[in-house]
Amino acid sequence: MEAFFNEYMNHWTWLSLGVLFIIIELVAPGAMVMWLGIAAIAMGLIVSIVPVSWEWQIFLFSLFSVGSVLFWRARLRRHPQQSDNPALNKKGNQLVGTHHRLSEAIVDGKGKININDSLWIASGPDLPKGAKVEVTEVDGNRLEVIEIED
Repeated sequence: MEAFFNEYMNHWTWLSLGVLFIIIELVAPGAMVMWLGIAAIAMGLIVSIVPVSWEWQIFLFSLFSVGSVLFWRARLRRHPQQSDNPALNKKGNQLVGTHHRLSEAIVDGKGKININDSLWIASGPDLPKGAKVEVTEVDGNRLEVIEIED
């Protein structure tokens, strides 16, 4: 086994492994293997300049991998990425400000609204069925509404 490592642990192996990891990241985004690819490419560059035993190569690759992931996580904490649509996965928050008609009257502060084949619980002042309302707030699956003019 040692003969295998001595013969095949060279800069081409590391560079190929790095490119493979980056291709995997492109095909399956979010897998976080890009950082392993960067570490492998760094190892390939180091091994092409300085001869390093395969034991040290594995050790340094491990250090570079962990270091690159920690570096990126720290950078994301300092500079968080802002989404152009922060309510994308929050269906209820997308409804704030929209206008609808009540599908069931609001009685004692509770009624229902049918929005895009989904039935939502509406709360607000007592209103008759079919009244036009605006969603002002979302609390779980409950929509706070106010009446608006037709």
